[in-house]
Amino acid sequence: TDLPQLVAAFHSLVGVAAAATAIASALSAHGSGLLYSISTYLAASIGALTVTGSLLAFAKLQGLMSGKSLSFPGQRPLLALLALSLVGGMWRYIGTSAINVLYFGTAVSAVLGWIVAGQVGGADMPVVITLLNSASGWALTAEGFVLSNTLLTVVGALIGSSGAILS
Repeated sequence: TDLPQLVAAFHSLVGVAAAATAIASALSAHGSGLLYSISTYLAASIGALTVTGSLLAFAKLQGLMSGKSLSFPGQRPLLALLALSLVGGMWRYIGTSAINVLYFGTAVSAVLGWIVAGQVGGADMPVVITLLNSASGWALTAEGFVLSNTLLTVVGALIGSSGAILS
């Protein structure tokens, strides 16, 4: 396994940790309030997007799947619908804190991550990995707010901003 694949695999683990911790925190009613709800939803969503995007990047770079870009009829309207569903789910979660809405947002984000990362051809996957590096950092930042952990918030912001600068 080369370094880009290894980095992609590690990012998927960060995404799993962020999504699982956010969902576990919501299930245990760890906190409440607007910031907590937004952070929980964002951590789960960004984490899920990072997992699927990173796994797809790993698979393309490792040769486990075709390096061609993913394209199918109706792709743009589907992406728009998924993005609107994700935003709508966040508003609904803020208002209700219903765990089913969090599950829905996490699943929608996972599908979104797979499709968006899939649109990029194999040769450009290192750029996707850099973007997912940034996403994993922002997921950690949100998770820091969920857990009231300043260190996670600061480290996540550093990772997220450095990944954005590299992109």
